[in-house]
Amino acid sequence: MPVFELEDGEQIMESAWCGFPFNDPNRKWETLMLCSTFLFFVVPRTLITVLYFRISLTLYRARNLYRIDTAGEERSDRYRARIRSRMVVIKMLC
Repeated sequence: MPVFELEDGEQIMESAWCGFPFNDPNRKWETLMLCSTFLFFVVPRTLITVLYFRISLTLYRARNLYRIDTAGEERSDRYRARIRSRMVVIKMLC
């Protein structure tokens, strides 16, 4: 660990710094920082964004399903039951 030294060469141990040596000519720390940033920030953030987009798309389509379900009586009972079950799941998401 790098520490500061006094003019007489005595090291001040309380000044020890623990961190990435950015001035190191070996650039492995930059690779480590980049990989950890992608792994722990970019990937989860992208996944959350995609999942929220899918939820919003499902909610948008659910509004159209409700209109179709109430539009006519010519639909079969099985079709209407399937739409109702989807609407129950969508209500749980809201």
